[in-house]
Amino acid sequence: MQQVDTPANLYAKPVNRFVAGFIGTPSMNFFEAQVVSWEEAPALLVGEYRMMPCREDAAWISRHGSDSVILGIRPENILWEAPECVSAGADYVETMILEVELLGAEKLLFFLLYGKKYVAKIPAEYDARAGEVCRLYFDVTAIHLFDCDSEMRI
Repeated sequence: MQQVDTPANLYAKPVNRFVAGFIGTPSMNFFEAQVVSWEEAPALLVGEYRMMPCREDAAWISRHGSDSVILGIRPENILWEAPECVSAGADYVETMILEVELLGAEKLLFFLLYGKKYVAKIPAEYDARAGEVCRLYFDVTAIHLFDCDSEMRI
């Protein structure tokens, strides 16, 4: 047994990578992230994609003291060409759409990033097509961080 809690807490605050990947459909995406300093604050690099974590996560990263972490993000927290992100000048990753699966009110958007396949969940009205290049934004308020060795939440 990895964690005993309510389903909502298991989903929102998994104690480790196993629980995070087990709860939710589709499952959480995991990325290797380097911890770097950017304008005197911790930032995360996934490949060339830079993210400035929220204040709470920045504090955890600073206390953790590692130069790399596992970044987890749920498919619904990867935003497709979100107007609020574009207008705020947020960092994005440009990627090729591999597949689009319509679920009714939502679409699953499968994409390739740094040689691995990931999934985003977007509203059905977005005009996403396989083979197109799109911009994806990570909601940094919804990321989960795990230790690379123990895979425990940091």
